[in-house]
Amino acid sequence: MKFKTLSIIMLLALALTCMTPVCAFADDELNSAGTDISVISEETVSVGVPENVKAKASGKTVIKISWSKVEDADGYKVYRYSRTKGEYILIKTTSSLSYKDTGLTPNRKKTYKVAAYITADGKTVTGDKSAKVSATTNPRTIRVKAYAYTGGGYTASGLKARRGLIAVDRSVIRLGTKVYVPGYGYAVAADTGGAIKGNIIDCYMNSMSDCTAWGVRFVTIRIYD
Repeated sequence: MKFKTLSIIMLLALALTCMTPVCAFADDELNSAGTDISVISEETVSVGVPENVKAKASGKTVIKISWSKVEDADGYKVYRYSRTKGEYILIKTTSSLSYKDTGLTPNRKKTYKVAAYITADGKTVTGDKSAKVSATTNPRTIRVKAYAYTGGGYTASGLKARRGLIAVDRSVIRLGTKVYVPGYGYAVAADTGGAIKGNIIDCYMNSMSDCTAWGVRFVTIRIYD
C-alpha cells in the first residue's frame, strides 16, 4: 500500500516538472500587467479627426483643401466623393496640411473629407473622416465681341425675346447655357444669328436706345456650362 502511494506521488511530481517550461514560456509572452504583447490591437491607438477642413476653388480646374494639424498624426488621407460609386474615394495621402485637387472640370462642385493616420509597429491606423466640405471650380471664361439687338419675336430656342437672353455661336456656347456678361448681367444663351460666328455674342435689349447705349464692346464673359 505504501509502495503504491509513493508511486502516485512520484508520477505527480514528474508531471509538474514537465509542465514547468510550458508555464515559463507562457509567462514570457506576457507583460507586467498580464497582457499579451504579441498582439497589438488597432483599438489601442487613438487618432484624432481633422478640424477646420476647408475647400476653395483655386481656378477653373483646381480646388484647394486645407485642415488643421492633428496631434501625433503621421499624415493625412484626402477623400473625394464619387457620384458614380456613391462613396468617398481616396485620392491623396500626404504629410502636408493642404492638398490641391487638379485637372478638374470648370464649374463643377466637388465634395471632400479628410482623415488622419498614425503608423506604429509597421501598421497604419486611420482615424474617422472629417465633416464634408464642398467647393465649385470657377467657370470657364472667354473674350468676346458683344453687340446688342432688339425687335421682339422669338429666339432660336423658342423663347420670347427679352432682356437676359443672348445670341451665340452654338459651336462656342451651347444653347441653354447660363453666362455672365459684364455690364449686362446674367443671361441665357437662347438665340443664334447668321452674323454670330466664333467669339461673338448679341445681347437682347428692350429698346433701340438701350442698344445705342450699349454699342459694341469687348468683354470677358463667364460660362456656367
